[in-house]
Amino acid sequence: MHSTAHRPTGFVAARDYPSPVVRVIALGFYDGPTEGVLQTTDGAAYRFDLIAEEHNPDGLDDRTFALRPLPEGVFEEVAELVGASAAVVVVPRWPVAGPDRQAEIDRRLDALLASARPSVWEVRCRELMGTITVTPPDRS
Repeated sequence: MHSTAHRPTGFVAARDYPSPVVRVIALGFYDGPTEGVLQTTDGAAYRFDLIAEEHNPDGLDDRTFALRPLPEGVFEEVAELVGASAAVVVVPRWPVAGPDRQAEIDRRLDALLASARPSVWEVRCRELMGTITVTPPDRS
């Protein structure tokens, strides 16, 4: 488990600093989270999507994620929908409900994720809760 004692409260454009991420709900996973929602020490929530990956033959790949701010309360709603515990990193098992309820959960989850605003940060890291480099998104 990563300590929060020396984490910044939110994201800043900088290189190689401790991630402010304290909770992750991975809605996609391939050798690590590829998409989902995260929460920072200040309570802000973001949708994250893998946008680039560079293979590292010596360990974890370098990944770049686009971060899109979510409205207040969305992280908690997603956690409740997928049955996420208070654990730091959650990878829900799909389907999370029976067929009747799963379609409803999928629709609600899609709506919650669609509420994300445009990307405000790109985060390059090996682990979302490890050392990160943050830049504004490339708008070219």
